[in-house]
Amino acid sequence: RYHYSDNNGNGGGSGGGDGGPDAELAAAVRSLPVLEDGALAHWTDGSEERAYRKGRKKEQKGKRKGGTFEGYQPHHAMFQIWKERRQREANKEGGGSSTDPQEPRKKKKKRRNGGAGSGDAASRIMEDALAIAPLQLDEGEMEALTGMKWAEVKKNEKWRAVFQCMSDKFNDALREKVDH
Repeated sequence: RYHYSDNNGNGGGSGGGDGGPDAELAAAVRSLPVLEDGALAHWTDGSEERAYRKGRKKEQKGKRKGGTFEGYQPHHAMFQIWKERRQREANKEGGGSSTDPQEPRKKKKKRRNGGAGSGDAASRIMEDALAIAPLQLDEGEMEALTGMKWAEVKKNEKWRAVFQCMSDKFNDALREKVDH
């Protein structure tokens, strides 16, 4: 039932003349300021939005405690990393080679870059975080987890908590390293 009214008082109301909600809306519309042509032109090129985002980014710079950052590992990624390392260790112990056709290339790349255990801070932090699983899980659980997907693992409260703890330990240590 609302009827359009311009800022010059033309039109307005519902034509009922009863002074009801339509009349109040028409009065509110008439009281809005009239903007001159080009008044918002500086908004159309996106410069205001860029300036706003830049300011917000500066505000957030020192407040990374709760969010992600470069190198952040969520719980499911820690599970996947743990699972791949465990499978790799099992392949080494069994004398078999990996079924991954990229494996020789990965090893060559690791050697070229100084190897995984070459003193890289992130790899030491990762090793410390991955060491949590053997302390909290028995061998049967670890064997069962190796064949599972994250969707199955996260349904078990204990298993989810283990990988959550691993992820938190890794992220906290890496965050400290990045912040300092």
